[in-house]
Amino acid sequence: MSMVHFVHAAVAAGLVATVLFDFWQRLLHAATGIPPTNWGLVGRWFAHMPRGRFKHEAIADAPPVENEAAIGWAMHYLIGQIYGFVYLAVAVALPVGRADGAERVAVRGGLGGDSLVRDAAGAGAGGDGRPGGQPRCPALHGAGGA
Repeated sequence: MSMVHFVHAAVAAGLVATVLFDFWQRLLHAATGIPPTNWGLVGRWFAHMPRGRFKHEAIADAPPVENEAAIGWAMHYLIGQIYGFVYLAVAVALPVGRADGAERVAVRGGLGGDSLVRDAAGAGAGGDGRPGGQPRCPALHGAGGA
């Protein structure tokens, strides 16, 4: 696989996976009432990083940041691109017929990244620190990785 083909395939994989993840969130919200991710709060979390703040008791209580929703959406798609590159790199590195390892990386990466961000934003790993102690549904990021 040429480098140009690899880059195009990785960008396509990341973009398609991220769009499908967004669609999945909307579908899950319609079916179960689980709210989709508030990308404004994600943007707020990222925007506080250059100010030296990486962990919050509750990101919703942190001071708002200008354009936080746009920052959140941009970071969401940037991270989707990074996952696309990692997924394809693992898939290419594995012997033919062993691409199932790349799927494991994608699902675990989605779940692991979600837990990291939730804990740093004050919701606890997996969202178990949310009001009422309701963890977020792992189907959100697990299916996104799949």
